[in-house]
Amino acid sequence: MSVSSPYPSASGAASGPGSPRPFGPPPSWALVPVLLLFLGLAACSDSGPTGPTPEDVVAVEIEGDTSPLRVGQTRTFTAQVFLSSQETTDELEVTWSSGSPGTLEVSGDGTATALAQGPATIRAEVGERSAQLSFTILSEEAPEVDGVDPEAFADGETAVLTGRNFGEALQDNEVRLDGLPLEVVSASASQLEVLVPEGICLPSGPVEGTVTVAGETASFTHTYQGPEPDDLPHGELVVERGEDTLCVRLPAASSGSSYLMGVQSTSLVDEEVISARLEVGVPAGTGAAHGGPVGKQAANWADGHVHSDAGPLRPIGPGARRGSGYAKDDPHAIHTRMLQALNAEAEALRGRLGPATSDVMADMPARSEVPESTSEGDTVTVRFPEIDDNLTVNCTDFEDIHAVVRVRSDHFFVLEDLENPSGGYTEEDFRDAAAFLESTTRPRLEEHFGSFTDLDDNGRVVLVFTQEVNRLGPLGFVNPLDFFTSDECPASNGGEFLFNQVPDPQGSVGRQVSRSEAVKGLNSLNAHELTHVIQSGRRFTDVPNSMEIWAAEGQAVLGEEIVGWEELGLGAAQNLPAEVAFFGTDPEDPDTEWFFNRFVDLAFWYGFEGPQEPQVEGAPEACGWLGRDTSGPCDYPRLPYGVSWSFIRWVTDQYGPERAGGREGVHRDWIDSDRASMTDLAGIVGEDYRDLLAGWAVSLWADERPGMDARLLFPSWNLRSVETGLVDPATLQPATASFQSGVRNLSVGSASTSYTLVSGSSRPETVFRVRGTGGGPAPSSLQLWVVKVP
Repeated sequence: MSVSSPYPSASGAASGPGSPRPFGPPPSWALVPVLLLFLGLAACSDSGPTGPTPEDVVAVEIEGDTSPLRVGQTRTFTAQVFLSSQETTDELEVTWSSGSPGTLEVSGDGTATALAQGPATIRAEVGERSAQLSFTILSEEAPEVDGVDPEAFADGETAVLTGRNFGEALQDNEVRLDGLPLEVVSASASQLEVLVPEGICLPSGPVEGTVTVAGETASFTHTYQGPEPDDLPHGELVVERGEDTLCVRLPAASSGSSYLMGVQSTSLVDEEVISARLEVGVPAGTGAAHGGPVGKQAANWADGHVHSDAGPLRPIGPGARRGSGYAKDDPHAIHTRMLQALNAEAEALRGRLGPATSDVMADMPARSEVPESTSEGDTVTVRFPEIDDNLTVNCTDFEDIHAVVRVRSDHFFVLEDLENPSGGYTEEDFRDAAAFLESTTRPRLEEHFGSFTDLDDNGRVVLVFTQEVNRLGPLGFVNPLDFFTSDECPASNGGEFLFNQVPDPQGSVGRQVSRSEAVKGLNSLNAHELTHVIQSGRRFTDVPNSMEIWAAEGQAVLGEEIVGWEELGLGAAQNLPAEVAFFGTDPEDPDTEWFFNRFVDLAFWYGFEGPQEPQVEGAPEACGWLGRDTSGPCDYPRLPYGVSWSFIRWVTDQYGPERAGGREGVHRDWIDSDRASMTDLAGIVGEDYRDLLAGWAVSLWADERPGMDARLLFPSWNLRSVETGLVDPATLQPATASFQSGVRNLSVGSASTSYTLVSGSSRPETVFRVRGTGGGPAPSSLQLWVVKVP
């Protein structure tokens, strides 16, 4: 196609008068139509992209299983064709072929058919690029085992299996003893050399084994000779950890015996759940087949349904059965979430400001919202943090509360919000509360946990009784942001404050709270929250972070306990019975429920749902207690209260008396430690925290049982007596097993335990082992403990 130019060539003549350039090229703007025309013509003549060609291919890869095939079996492979390291195509034809025509036939779609025994190779080609895979073709006959040498397998030793139709490559053979893998160290079609790993954890005697090649399995039975069994003394704890297989080996016995076993998580990650399995092994032919019964004990529950509000108590003396007092979405769930949010904001602020050293504290200006000069009857303004429905908080949002000073005592201001609903505390209630704080609560808490700080230099802790707490939902709380100055945190009150709910008989700003109910729990509530004041104040001035939730709440529950003991003339290590646990010293008139709640918390952790309901499946093993654990089967918000209290109380009683500072010194040092974590507590008492977890877990079941090591008892409370006051579903009920082979799959929450009680009239040599799911290595954060029990 030719194109004629509308412009004269350089040799042509231009006509017309006044032409400044009679000859030469046209102006540049005039070329645009021509260029566009040529571009258009080029487009008309372009046939478009042609797609990739074999020359564009940079690599070919074959995808498919390389395990052995048996003669007559088929397998289809696929190929990846790469145009670059990132780009593939399926537009190019792949040519398939066999690299070993005598043993393998390959069709055009990549399907390989095994023809004869021997090595085989499949190839895929695209242009000049190719790939190949090799594997083994075995006889169409299944493997057979004729014999094993030496006479017995032994840990750490090799053995030779003779037979036929084995794989000639190591990876083609899988050899197991009682389901546990052995390492294949050499292989031929007629002989396999295997290595028995150390600590394989099998009972001495006949053991069943398997050899699997290309999906076909041969079984055999041979003798295994293991290490000497563990002749466990009665009542002593043995703990196994740190191995691929956690193993306890028991000798054969002709008389009856029982063992309590625990598979325990040592993970300190909140709400982590670890999967594993507990296996019981006996010599082949002496027990049920592998996979037999190991499970939760069946129970014949009474007909009819009684909701958990009926409580876990049996009638154990004077007084009617009381309800648990805690719904699953109770105020403590809100309290814990608020504390986590407030602590997070406080730690973030501390990170921006730096540590509150003594020099920094000395230079801080006076900052009290309630100065020392405040008198009874004065009206003051305090700041209440603005907390939204999601319980989030920050340092800038707050609301003012106008409150009147009802009591000014030596160490406390008691304030009442002027907007509180009617039917609230009386002046006598406030004065009684302040008097108890001065006479009992403050001196006992300071003795046990250390002195209150006085950051605002008013010589007092300020208790604010306000409807705003009712509106949020907790019973009370301490705001760690109050320990900053208002310059640093505008929402701060600049000192030691705690906020408490008020009676609200009509439920005008929250749930209904009668005055009698509020008065009954006030001393216990104040002891709990004032423990938080000590924790937060001491750590604000000495340590740049907050206590872990379970530690803060468990220690605060212990604060309630020691104040209650002081009021009732009780003390630590007195082996207190059920009547005291549930009713105090006066069952007819338990004015303050000092102790009841922690045993209810344990009951829910054990799986309590109702007096005539079976326990929750998966409790307590899957119920971690280091955080709120709202996702676990227990679904109960007070786990970091009562369960953690039981751990802290046990550690305090068992190890506190051995320290120079006694029980009190343990807690003062713990508050001042780095994170007030479990490892910090263990370091203070000079033990491995994992051993502490094991001993405590045993004590919850073994307390008061005859012949138990003193370390496995619960000195302050008689837990066996407490059990007599609880309906069966509210007690710790281990799963049961007998001395025969079986498997139990487990899911174990952080710091929790799967309990199993193993018993029988006689037994062969028996092993208990913990492995990962599918028989893999045991998770590193699990331990297995066992104690022989009556």
